[in-house]
Amino acid sequence: MNAPIHSKSGESLWSEDVRVPLLARAMGLDPWEAGVSLANALRENNDCLRSLMRRIIGGPSAIGGIDDAARARLIAALELGDLLAEAGLYQRDLIASAVECRRFLQRRLGKQRREVFSALYLDSRNRLIVAEDLFAGTIDGAAVFPREVVRGALLHDAASVIVAHNHPSGALAPSEQDRQLTRRLSSALSLVDIRLLDHFIVGFGDSVSLASLGEC
Repeated sequence: MNAPIHSKSGESLWSEDVRVPLLARAMGLDPWEAGVSLANALRENNDCLRSLMRRIIGGPSAIGGIDDAARARLIAALELGDLLAEAGLYQRDLIASAVECRRFLQRRLGKQRREVFSALYLDSRNRLIVAEDLFAGTIDGAAVFPREVVRGALLHDAASVIVAHNHPSGALAPSEQDRQLTRRLSSALSLVDIRLLDHFIVGFGDSVSLASLGEC
């Protein structure tokens, strides 16, 4: 295990990692004053920035200098990033731009501490019409009703749909329940001539496509 950074003798270590000063600035903190605490916290979270941010936005922490105001600034910055990422999808074929689609879903769902189910409604050219969070539940699962997904698709005049949900545990392996839900959604949408293109499961830093597993 790497030794903690205790003082400015470690500044050269964390200042080479652009994540630390960027995270500090996102919270309105002085990078030099908060840098040591953030660098140590990053190491405590296995050098995973996403995990650290989940810890910060989840509630009060023992990380020095991070109060409710700093936490609120970080949440606002993340939400702004989500909006910018979403805006970049409206003119793109999401099937041809699969990497951008995955990144967007990762940003949208990867930081959630409870299970959230989202739908991306697409036009006939696979461009995003709108992204909506439809259901939310505890970490044990969210109750998903296919009729609500179908209703949203009809409301937005969608030609196809991509759905996604997160596993707050970070596990990516689809459960049998996930597979059954995918089949139910595909069947329900097909009744109104709308295609289910994919169902993504999102973990902490990666995602899995059920279409790539032959489930869509």
